[in-house]
Amino acid sequence: MNAQEFERRMSALLPGLDPEAMKSLVSYAEELDRDGTEQKEVFFRETYIEYSLVKEHDGEDIAQRLINYSKTHCLNPFEIRGAANYLRDDVELDKIAQMSIDGLCDREGQEWQESKDALEAFEESWPDTRRSTAIVSQALMRKENGEKADDKESPARAGREQEQKKQSITANLRKLSEQIKAQRPDTATKSKDKNTSL
Repeated sequence: MNAQEFERRMSALLPGLDPEAMKSLVSYAEELDRDGTEQKEVFFRETYIEYSLVKEHDGEDIAQRLINYSKTHCLNPFEIRGAANYLRDDVELDKIAQMSIDGLCDREGQEWQESKDALEAFEESWPDTRRSTAIVSQALMRKENGEKADDKESPARAGREQEQKKQSITANLRKLSEQIKAQRPDTATKSKDKNTSL
């Protein structure tokens, strides 16, 4: 999914989507792509799926508030469901952003499987992703049948790679969050006022 398709689908899914939030998400995806953390097309697909699931389970208002907060802090796809759970429990968005930076917004239990199933169903409708979906499905079938997967598909290696990816994304998130804060005029003014009063 390219940026234009992502914007079109997200606007249809969440009609109140703030254009500035969309710009932030696209910029974040491009940054992840540039530094080799995650391909932007994958980020777009996974983000779309996660917000679809949030809308389905938690309602449009929660999904809308969460995505529009992307002007301030962009969530990774694997954090969106966890963040929605916190928002549903009335945790403030600023606190959720900090929890995301601290690695505390990951999906839990059944949400992982539901996200995986939804993504596979979505990817099967896209010709360019059918091959990668087939490879993932074959690996899962071998695992379910107790067959040994090669090292590239081993759960331990996948876990290490996932952890490395998560650490890299978290570091990028911290950097991007600081850049956004530095660019916001109201934050810079408040910081300057605090320093002057000291």
